[in-house]
Amino acid sequence: MHPHMLHTRLSLVITALLCAVLLIIFPTALEPFHEPKRWLFAIAVLTSALITFPRWKWTAFPLVVVATLHPTLELVAFAWALATFPALKVSAKTLINALAWTGVIIASVVLLQRAGLDVFSVFGPRELTPRLSLYGTLGNPDFVASVLLPIAVVSLRGPWWRTLVMCCALALTGSLAVVLCAVVAAVSFGLAPLPDPLPRWGRGRLLLLLLLITPLFTRDVGLALRGRAYLVKVAAPHVTFLGGAPIVDRWPQWELDWWQTRCPDAACVTAHPDGRFTGLQDHVHADWLELLLVHGVFGLAAFLLALGTPLHAAWNKDPFVFAALTAALARGLVDFPLERPADLCLLAALCCLPFLPEPPCTAPSSSS
Repeated sequence: MHPHMLHTRLSLVITALLCAVLLIIFPTALEPFHEPKRWLFAIAVLTSALITFPRWKWTAFPLVVVATLHPTLELVAFAWALATFPALKVSAKTLINALAWTGVIIASVVLLQRAGLDVFSVFGPRELTPRLSLYGTLGNPDFVASVLLPIAVVSLRGPWWRTLVMCCALALTGSLAVVLCAVVAAVSFGLAPLPDPLPRWGRGRLLLLLLLITPLFTRDVGLALRGRAYLVKVAAPHVTFLGGAPIVDRWPQWELDWWQTRCPDAACVTAHPDGRFTGLQDHVHADWLELLLVHGVFGLAAFLLALGTPLHAAWNKDPFVFAALTAALARGLVDFPLERPADLCLLAALCCLPFLPEPPCTAPSSSS
């Protein structure tokens, strides 16, 4: 087989693997939703690295170094994905369509769960609240929303019913961060240079997306914001130039130090307005702060360099991809998507779109 044809076929295989990362679960694993995703993501990246050498993007290599110094499998895979995915021989249109169908599958699982038909119940019952029972293939409704919104944005140019299915699932998740991310996506699309012909229909679909997720405002926004603010207040004083150990290892001492300067006893903590937010934390729900805490200034700079290149390319080439990227990154202001393999896989896929052939900015088909 000709090397070019082999590269093309392997690129299609990698595309399928990226979509499978968002769908795969392994019920008997210690982390049934995250563990299989991180390993499948790593396999896709390793394959990509082998077939795209030496056409790797150098702007991702500082992040490769940072990820290697504080390694987790998904972070190392993400860094190498940003270096290798842009050289894949698959069209942007093909990857977007694959992601859109993956989003429809995830959304359909959520809708079935809302109807009381949990496709994963065969692996054993799960005692969950009505909202948490809408975990899709990601393990948590917030994680579902984190993945679905960027996919819904980037696939807006496709058939309208796909957008509708994903938006219905987004509204059901009740994830407040979706509202922030959708607004960021709409503003980003409005600010980005628009190609010729002007896709006015794209703005209308973004407005539809915003209207469909308005039920999310029924949750207590103030309480959620106070909880995020508490985590930031406790963690922010511990930012150092070089970073340090993972948050979960240091949080108990940070929280203890924070309360010792404010309360003499447990009764005071209980009566304090922030007392309800105390407890062990794996993450600070603010990815950019967590980058500084764990990876230091160099780590944050490496992330900005690696992500700045695809953002700049998407700004100039495709407003839909740019809006999806900014929506995905905006979630990091109030959540920890950069710590989850599915979100990192999706972000890497979005980052490679501006560099793939066949720019997908075209008018919608007659079936849309």
